[in-house]
Formats: sequence, structure tokens, C-alpha cells
Amino acid sequence: MNYHEFFRKLENYLEKIERQPSLKETLGVIIQGILTDFTDDLGLTGARLYYLEGGRYTLVEKYGAESPAPIGFAIPENYPPIRKLRRKGFIYMDLQTLGVDPELEGQFGVKRFAALAVGPGSPYVIAFGILVARCDTEDEILFMLSSIRHSINM
Repeated sequence: MNYHEFFRKLENYLEKIERQPSLKETLGVIIQGILTDFTDDLGLTGARLYYLEGGRYTLVEKYGAESPAPIGFAIPENYPPIRKLRRKGFIYMDLQTLGVDPELEGQFGVKRFAALAVGPGSPYVIAFGILVARCDTEDEILFMLSSIRHSINM
């Protein structure tokens, strides 16, 4: 992993997002940019944007590879990976991770995923499908996710 190149790409996106009129539109630009420039770095297969309403994170946008889950699909706020995500700010899990519901995650067509909680009070969640064949260590992927989340929240 070339961290210098990774951070250069990240800085370019910070400049692009400063002009967006709302957080949702800003996140859309960020997600599209991440999928364009960081797919190889992170092994991404697509992304989904959720918004917290009524105690559930509702799917509001899909990017990249088509997810079978429809817009409007909701995940309860008390789902264990969501609770961990809200506590830590980012997660990286697969279908064998404790607390993950393989049937629920199967509706997104992913076997490994990462997610970032963004915005004040974490009203938005960005979830990414991750290639199962990724060779990077979990620590490398968590470091990159943490860096992206930190940049978004700035």
C-alpha cells in the first residue's frame, strides 16, 4: 500500500466536497470518488448510503455494483454491527463476525463489508462491500477507513 498516494487522493476529494450544498450531496460526491479512486486500494465492490430515521438506518442511495436491497430497506439501530459502528465510528466485518446476521447481510449481496458512521451524531452510514479475496490485513483496512472517516467529518 502506498500511503503517500492514498493521502494525496484523499486531499483531492476534500477540495471537491467543500462546494456541496448539503451533507447528503457531499457524501454522494465522496462515495463516488472513493469508488472511482480507492476501489483498488480497499477492494471495494460498491457502496450504500443510509440515513437514521425512526430508530432505523434506511437505505437512501446505492453506488457502484448493484446491491439487491431496494432503496428504503431499513436496518434496526439496535443491530449489533450498527451499535458497534456508532460506538467506534467504523467497522470491518464478514458473515462469520459475532453479531452479524448472514441472512440480513445476504440481502446486500456481500460477504465482507466495511462501514463508516458520519456526521454529528452519526445520522449517516456509508457501507461498502469488500472483496473476500483481499490480501490486506484488517489493520490496514481499518487504518484507511479511519482516515477516510476523519477526513469526511472534518
